[in-house]
Amino acid sequence: MAEHVEIQMDGLKKRLGTLRKRLKNSEPAMQKIAIVMYKDVQDHFDKESSNKGKWAPIKYRTGKILQDTGNLKKSVEASNTKTSATVSSEAFSKKGYNYAPIQNHFRKFMWISKGIRENITKILGKFFIGN
Repeated sequence: MAEHVEIQMDGLKKRLGTLRKRLKNSEPAMQKIAIVMYKDVQDHFDKESSNKGKWAPIKYRTGKILQDTGNLKKSVEASNTKTSATVSSEAFSKKGYNYAPIQNHFRKFMWISKGIRENITKILGKFFIGN
């Protein structure tokens, strides 16, 4: 009896078909990512920190940094489309800031933590490749 090697493409074709469908509409993954990013930015306010460390302390009042009225934190919004996830704030959009220039200190609040970036990679992998 002769030996042979056989490759079946049926399973691969099925997976590629599933991947093609998911690439056309990745909205479920983008929605999860937008929520994860939103929670991360909110966490920056709670921890009063940026990717460079703790925010500079308040000089002229007491309370939470960048949260005197709560309007800046409340202005952060998450949104998504079929192909993108976004976290944004209208508070400084006219000047293009992703930080708050208060009392000559720049307190960055709009950034994504390393652990969250890794989580986003896992979300995308699970969505596109599966278990």
